[in-house]
Amino acid sequence: MKFEEYLETLPIRESTLRKYQNLFKNIPEKVLNSIDEINRFLAERSRKFNDSRLYYAVIKHYLTYKEKYDLIRKMRYPKNQRQIRIPNYYDLGTIFRILDNMEKENYRVAGYVQFFGGMRASEVMRIKRKDVKLFKDYAIVIVRTAKREPYEVKIVGKGFEVLKSYLKKQNFNSEALIFCSETRSASEEHKISTNIRYYQKELKKAGYSLGYEITPHDLKRNLAKYLQEKGVSVEEIKEALHHKNIETTLIYIGKVSTKRVEKALKNTLSSV
Repeated sequence: MKFEEYLETLPIRESTLRKYQNLFKNIPEKVLNSIDEINRFLAERSRKFNDSRLYYAVIKHYLTYKEKYDLIRKMRYPKNQRQIRIPNYYDLGTIFRILDNMEKENYRVAGYVQFFGGMRASEVMRIKRKDVKLFKDYAIVIVRTAKREPYEVKIVGKGFEVLKSYLKKQNFNSEALIFCSETRSASEEHKISTNIRYYQKELKKAGYSLGYEITPHDLKRNLAKYLQEKGVSVEEIKEALHHKNIETTLIYIGKVSTKRVEKALKNTLSSV
């Protein structure tokens, strides 16, 4: 039995199985014969690529397959380096161009709802038809999340128009996840998580083709910046983003700089 076939006998999801099989092809043969080489390889992946834990799992499975338990005991579990991503901020027109560039309508509308509703991607993908009520010039959406009790979001403006047009063309039953594409998922939760990944890829692809880098969470950050530029108070932005603590909101729009405050106050001496 080959190692790839051995992996197929393990109780792991098909997506993980394919990922392990592909990763195994990238491991040099010499690495698998020495514990020093294994730990060196994992450390290198940790420093440069931040995927060492996946390789750790693959190598551990391989050593188990080869019954080299002594090497498993000497493997050092890698510590992935935390990658700090700098958010991208764009004007409102650019945000709309990126969203309109998304090929799949369900994800395009989801992007508008996420932006205008100040939601996370995971919250948007959980929206069912029964959670949406359309009125003359706004929609009320019930947002469901694992972090807190369900809450209401009011969608107005272009977000409302896009959502209303989308729902009028569809014939969803009350329990349908309106932004999720059909998958082979055995459960609703798996279907949601799968669509979150698809939605992320679709948005990134739409931005990249126009020369921009964007993620779903950037939509929430951009809403915060847009509201700030329009003179909306921090307290009101906090409510728009559905944050529990205002400290979280300050991360999105920038914390107060005590040095800038001090400099501004010192400059008042020249005007006295």
